[in-house]
Amino acid sequence: MPLPFVAFWGTPGALAGGLERSITRENFTSASHQGNAHQCKRTGRVFRKRIVKLQSKINLTRHHGTNNMSTSEAKPAIASDGIDRPPVGILVWWLIYASVMVGAAVIFCGRMILTGLSTDSSGLCALLGLLFTVGIIKNLSDVLYVDRELKLAYSQVKELLQINKLTPFLRQAEPSLLKEHMSNLVRISMRDHDVTQDNLVALLQVRLVSRTRLTDVIAGLLVTVGLIGTIVGLISSIGGLGSAMQAVGQDKAELLSGMREVLSGMGTAFYTTLLGSLFGSVILKVLSSVADQAIDELIARIAELSEVYVLPLLRVTARRRSSGSNQNRESDEQS
Repeated sequence: MPLPFVAFWGTPGALAGGLERSITRENFTSASHQGNAHQCKRTGRVFRKRIVKLQSKINLTRHHGTNNMSTSEAKPAIASDGIDRPPVGILVWWLIYASVMVGAAVIFCGRMILTGLSTDSSGLCALLGLLFTVGIIKNLSDVLYVDRELKLAYSQVKELLQINKLTPFLRQAEPSLLKEHMSNLVRISMRDHDVTQDNLVALLQVRLVSRTRLTDVIAGLLVTVGLIGTIVGLISSIGGLGSAMQAVGQDKAELLSGMREVLSGMGTAFYTTLLGSLFGSVILKVLSSVADQAIDELIARIAELSEVYVLPLLRVTARRRSSGSNQNRESDEQS
């Protein structure tokens, strides 16, 4: 509907009444010119029904607008919807993934894993188990660190909103990545009124990704040790096979010893391949991806919280400081 028409009729009730009068008058006039009184009455009833529906819609819209206005007035001036949401349970997700992966490995390959660890004479299976344990501990420590930092970020932003002053907050807040990020932003705002956090976010991502690099190295090392065990086992099998072939028809005990060496070497080759692939390429890789996703979540949350709650305040303060210094400089030049 054109704006001049709305302005002419004024309120929604006047608009509905004007529509009723104008439409009814127009249709009655056209029907009277045609000489059809019955058509005139029927047209009037139809348009009156339409006007009643229009008035009911206007009243309903007015009612909803009043409710929305009262609801919006009840909200605080600072929007804290993102802060009221609880942080994502990264540790819970890690425990779920770890339980599923380890449980599936125990169900489908548990007997073979125990047999390989107990019967391998080369010690490579034990080395694989040790490396896997170290990788799990390191991965869990990374997830705990990220989970703690994420919860600290939410709690510290709530504290900042309560204090409503950045400098006292930075003095009394617990050391965290968010506090360090805010401190760096404050230092930047002291020198540049156009404060941005793009470079700081990129550096933060590099620092956090470097924490999980050891887990990726251990996962790759598990696969490599498994392949080395395959080669070592095949070499041992070839040596035992040569001894068995030399003892054919001569010494039965030496023949049996050579066959046992062949079987032991094949067991080393197969078990190390299984453990290296299962521990490194499957379980530890999946858990490492969970940690990487947690790091991405932490970086995104820190950047979001800083962009919404910190940077606007710093930009306003920096611009006031810059404008004040410009005024002082102009006054000095005039004097």
